[in-house]
Amino acid sequence: MVPGVQAFRELLLLMQTAEFIANERLCCPFLGLAVELEPEGGPLWLRLTGHDGVKPFIKAEIGAALNDTVAHAAHFR
Repeated sequence: MVPGVQAFRELLLLMQTAEFIANERLCCPFLGLAVELEPEGGPLWLRLTGHDGVKPFIKAEIGAALNDTVAHAAHFR
C-alpha cells in the first residue's frame, strides 16, 4: 500500500474514533474511553471501562457488531 494512503486511512479512522468518543461522552458519561494505537501500523483499540454493570451494557449495545477478534478480547464470545 502507498504510505500516504495508509496514513490517510489511519487519520480518518482516528477522526471517526474521536467523533464516536465525543458522542458517547454526551450520552453515556459513566463510560471511560481510551484510544490505544499499537506500534508499526498495528491496530487501533478503543478501550471502554466503567463501574460494575457496564460490561453487560456494552455487550448489549455493541457486542453483536464486533468482529471475532475484538469480541474474544472483550470476553463477549
